Amino acid sequence: IRHRLGRLPSDERGVSAVEFALLLPLMLTLYLGTVEVSQGISADRKVTLTTRTVADLVAQVSSVNNSGMNDILTASSSVMTPFSTTDLKVTVTSVKIDANGMATVDWSDSLNGTARAKGMSELALVRTE
Repeated sequence: IRHRLGRLPSDERGVSAVEFALLLPLMLTLYLGTVEVSQGISADRKVTLTTRTVADLVAQVSSVNNSGMNDILTASSSVMTPFSTTDLKVTVTSVKIDANGMATVDWSDSLNGTARAKGMSELALVRTE
C-alpha cells in the first residue's frame, strides 16, 4: 500500500478527466448563454421588423377602415413567426394636431391591447407611454 501511495503524486492518468470535469460547467454555461443571447437578439429584430411593417402598411393608404386595420394587425402576428404572439401587443394611433398646436388622438386600434381613447390630449399620451 505504501508503494502505491508513493506513486500517486506522479500518476497523470486522470489529469485529462479532471480538467474536463472542471471545464465542462463553464463551457456549457457559455454555450447556453450564447444561445439565449442570440434568441433575444433575434426576438428584438422581429419586434423592430413588426413595428416597421405595421407602420409602413398603415402609412401607404390614405384612409383605413376597421377591417383593413384588423388585417394589418393580424399581419403583424405573421411577421413575428416563429416567436409566440400570445403576449404581442400592437397599438396604432393617429394623432391630429389642431391650429393651436394641440395634439389629440384622432383614432386608435390595437391587437391584444387597449386602444387609446379618441380625443385624448398629448399630455395623456405621454403619460400612458
